[in-house]
Amino acid sequence: LYAEYITEQNCAGKGGTLIFGDSNMDFWGAWESQTGLTKYVNGYNVGIGGSTTSDWLHAYDRLVKPFAPERMILNIGYNDINVWGDNGEDFTKNLKTLFETIHADFPETEIYYIFINPSPSVYANGAYTNWKVEDAINRAKALVAELDYVTGVDIFDLMTTEDGNNPVAEYYVSDNIHLSAAGYQVLGDHLRQVIFGQEQVGGYHFGDVECYVTTSGIDLSKD
Repeated sequence: LYAEYITEQNCAGKGGTLIFGDSNMDFWGAWESQTGLTKYVNGYNVGIGGSTTSDWLHAYDRLVKPFAPERMILNIGYNDINVWGDNGEDFTKNLKTLFETIHADFPETEIYYIFINPSPSVYANGAYTNWKVEDAINRAKALVAELDYVTGVDIFDLMTTEDGNNPVAEYYVSDNIHLSAAGYQVLGDHLRQVIFGQEQVGGYHFGDVECYVTTSGIDLSKD
């Protein structure tokens, strides 16, 4: 799959920041301006809507490893629980395997994991409407706390009202799952601060390579 898209673009940059995961990453159209990264130069977004941790383990060698990134930002887990009905234990087991695989191949790479966000589809009136989601989040937090090479990014307070009882409605589109433009702006501003800090992004260069991989709508079950 990776080879198919890279062949089409006739390039494959190494290093920089790789963004991947499910639809929250896939649909993030303004990721460049909101993180300070530059497509073709120091950033790639290969998010795939509907994907799970199992999918990314399957696609790792084709859609993650070839980039040899210096930094990874991923958001994954919603579909494991809410679409496929996995429990928190199975999800976290896959997530741990993914983290360990990345770290084994790229021990110096920074890994930032964004915990499942409290969208209106799973959170209301101060409680998660699907207990499996809360369990998955808690297990993921415990896992990240054990791994010194993974940094957890908790966006709960950013995406909920001041009292924490409900998601901020304007941060989500009408399906109550996916982020709106306003929601992505909040996410992007936060990531730029906590991940990049005062760093002058744009310092990575892939030689004369200029390319970007588009994966929207790709079926990960196909080779």
